Amino acid sequence: MAAIDLNSFLHSLIIYMVITAAAQTPAVTIQYKGQSDPPWNVFRNRAVEPDPNNANASALADPYSVLRIYGGPANQSDPTTRRLIQCLTTSPTSEDAALQRSQVLFETLHYPPTDPFMPMRPLRNLYVPAYAAGVFNASSGQFKVTSIDPKQPPGKVGIDPRSRPMIVFNFEAGFVFVPPA
Repeated sequence: MAAIDLNSFLHSLIIYMVITAAAQTPAVTIQYKGQSDPPWNVFRNRAVEPDPNNANASALADPYSVLRIYGGPANQSDPTTRRLIQCLTTSPTSEDAALQRSQVLFETLHYPPTDPFMPMRPLRNLYVPAYAAGVFNASSGQFKVTSIDPKQPPGKVGIDPRSRPMIVFNFEAGFVFVPPA
């Protein structure tokens, strides 16, 4: 069995989250580094910090989020690939904006509520197109996300060295790659 390209999976999942946020009511526009021109507010693995020598070179939007796969004991009770993923959101101007953006991203990993008194249900058995080299191609195949298991909702975990709030949520994603037919 060939190894799964984890960066391709994370890239594909982020594009799904961006598209889902845009379809919400009200729509939330999120610029992803792998998809659009700056300023960006979602990054894979690490943010592109602005050049301190060029005030006009900032690629960061406010607020912005970074999704990364991190180490840890992923649940191994099924044969799918499982990885722990962290979403860290920060804002140089507003803790509320960072918390709201983090909540929007968190909600994209859940089915829309059918009853306002019932909790959100995490996604299961979702097919996400695989993006090869940042571009969708039908011959790229797709990822079947077998489960999203939130570890906690978004919350403030501290302040970074630049005095920006750090809003974090973590989740475990189970997935398999489905090659093209």
